[in-house]
Amino acid sequence: MTKWIVTGMACLALILTGVFVLDNHPDRSKASGNHATFEGVNLSCANCQAKAEQALSNIIGIEHYTLSPKKQTITVSFDPKVMKADWIEKSLEAAGFQATDIAP
Repeated sequence: MTKWIVTGMACLALILTGVFVLDNHPDRSKASGNHATFEGVNLSCANCQAKAEQALSNIIGIEHYTLSPKKQTITVSFDPKVMKADWIEKSLEAAGFQATDIAP
């Protein structure tokens, strides 16, 4: 019984740490409002563009996106109530795309 209480307290401490410590960092992106432009994204081939479109279409909260292979940018409009530019960046990284900068 004591083992379960200690385990529960440790889990609660980890959850509270995540909520209060990790979530208090400001959004490091330079996105303004509900728009963000991810710069330096490699969209050089049609396969890369299709992969980026598939990744973006699966992200909840994205309202619209535009790929610009010549400029190597992805511009995204999103609902800031459910999505942050940093989260979109992480999703793009998970799909294999690395943005060098995020501009408003």
